Amino acid sequence: MIMHGMIAEGVEVVDAVRRRHDGARRNPFNDIECGSYYARSMSAWQLVNAFSGLSADFVDGRLAFAPKLNGDYDLFWSAGEGYGRLKRTGDRMTLSVLGGSLDVGQVMVDGVSHGGATLAAGESLELGAA
Repeated sequence: MIMHGMIAEGVEVVDAVRRRHDGARRNPFNDIECGSYYARSMSAWQLVNAFSGLSADFVDGRLAFAPKLNGDYDLFWSAGEGYGRLKRTGDRMTLSVLGGSLDVGQVMVDGVSHGGATLAAGESLELGAA
């Protein structure tokens, strides 16, 4: 739902599941709605990608984001050989690599290309106006 723009509805579903599996009434480590046991962590991880709108195609050399949040944000990403943050504050957008590396021919945010990036851990790239 979140990936398709139904943010409030998606958050409501996540909240309802978390309330059902609170550790007092049901096992907090097993959301049967998500396929049982280890699938919970996979479903929780997908929320990160849903909010950031992350899409990575390293064959074509593209890392793309379509954030579902309005205003300022600080999103985590993990793809290929690296992980980091995409941060927007006012008119500034910064892509940072916190670990590993990133080597892509194109970084896109909301369909706007910001050129390529070759970054190591600890390096950042200003993407221009949001």
